[in-house]
This record gives sequence, structure tokens and C-alpha cells, in this order.
Amino acid sequence: MAISGVTDINLSNVIYNLNEQVKLSVDFSHYNNYNHFKQYLDKTYIAYMAGDESFFTNAQKASKEFNKPVVVTMGHKGSMGFWKGEEIFQPAIKVDKVIDTTGCGDAYQAACSQTFLRTGHLKQAMNHGAKASAKILEYFGGVGC
Repeated sequence: MAISGVTDINLSNVIYNLNEQVKLSVDFSHYNNYNHFKQYLDKTYIAYMAGDESFFTNAQKASKEFNKPVVVTMGHKGSMGFWKGEEIFQPAIKVDKVIDTTGCGDAYQAACSQTFLRTGHLKQAMNHGAKASAKILEYFGGVGC
């Protein structure tokens, strides 16, 4: 299950009423305060934040404290993942011609989450996310292939 763009009240209700077997990926991009978003990390399987290098400290801290993978996506600059004490950089994949960026972050998170859930390997998951995102860049409207 993936959750994006919800309010605090909705997020609390969804997360704390989940069956323990549900694997939840959450986009915390709208949470710029560590103390604010950390309250949800214990129920999260993999967490994402869109940002830049200034987000690395909080992402690394959250990953260590909750033993969860946390990925900071940075658009054309790639992504940085933190998990089990590792820092994993995934460069953005270049495309010949960018048509539209709509949906790139969603495609990245979907492919990354699915691969991580299936394999448990964050580096491989981030690579799949980058490939999915690159594919979306080449189509209009974010629907890709």
C-alpha cells in the first residue's frame, strides 16, 4: 500500500488501523520536520522524501532509529537511500529527450517499493525506480508505456 498527499489526521487513521502484514510505503515529502514525520515511521516499510542534500541528515537519522529504508529523491540529481548504516546513491538515468516530468516521482516510488518488497535489496530497488522514472520522462502525461 502506498500513501501520498494525505493530511496528518488521515495518515494517522490509516497507519494505526493497518493489519501488521500490510507493507506500507509513504511519501513524507510534505513533512519538513523530523519530529513531525518520525511518529509514523514505526509502521512504515519504506519511506520517501523529495528534496536535496539538506534532507540527508534527517533521512539517515530516521533510517538508523527505526531500522527502515529511507530514500531522498532529487529529480535529475538522482536519489540517495539510507538503510542498515549504508548510504546508497542512485544517479538519475539520462534520456535522449525529456517530454514531460509528470508522474516521474510516482513511477520511481512504485518501482522502488515493489522491487524492495520483492527482493529486500535497496540498491536494486532504487535502480528499478530510476529506470521507471526515466521511461516516464519520454511520454506526455505521466502514463508512460
